[in-house]
Amino acid sequence: MKIIVTSVFVDDQEKALQFYTRILGFVNAPALMQRLVAPLQRNSVHVRDYEEKRDLFYNALTSFGYQVVNLFENILKAFLCPLRN
Repeated sequence: MKIIVTSVFVDDQEKALQFYTRILGFVNAPALMQRLVAPLQRNSVHVRDYEEKRDLFYNALTSFGYQVVNLFENILKAFLCPLRN
């Protein structure tokens, strides 16, 4: 089997993309994800809600006797505390 690679220059990138995806059947996954994420760029997340749920889950597990690693505290101890000295 012989594989030949070639470059094709186009005047209109959008038309070329449509040809590759619609006619030839290629999937351009990164472009698809970029189009899905683009409208969400101006949205924000209320981190406090997630922190409360995380802490609630952590406290419930430790109250049941599970030994759970509190990753956030370990990261702070490992990386930030030495910098404060």
